[in-house]
Amino acid sequence: MATDATIDRRITVYAVWLSLGPLGFCLMLQGIAFDHLLTGASGALVLAGAFMGHLIVNTYFDQTFTPGEIAFGTAVLALWGVLFLVSWVSFDLSTTDLLIAITFVLVTAGCVFGHIVTRHGGRGAFSRFHSRQPD
Repeated sequence: MATDATIDRRITVYAVWLSLGPLGFCLMLQGIAFDHLLTGASGALVLAGAFMGHLIVNTYFDQTFTPGEIAFGTAVLALWGVLFLVSWVSFDLSTTDLLIAITFVLVTAGCVFGHIVTRHGGRGAFSRFHSRQPD
């Protein structure tokens, strides 16, 4: 059974993502539709803001990402990547569309790196990826 703190955290996370997620996604789509780099890049930044809001909520409630949140985030990013690759191969994308997609990838990578560094510290983040084998 879920505790009151867990329910409050879930509601707050939903509030963050339901307020900023669609706005960021729509800004990115508008930037792609009208070949406007600033609009598309601002959509990526709004999505990064939603991710940072999620991190703040996790810190406030002294919790981390749930397995369902990790699975959902990974599935959404994988779907976005597949859609981008199919679009790149099948359609004639403009330079602005490619720059918006690259901006999204760089912002997402920065968010993941920032999360790992703030969660585990500089040395701990490096240790997550690199482990020295005993001689």
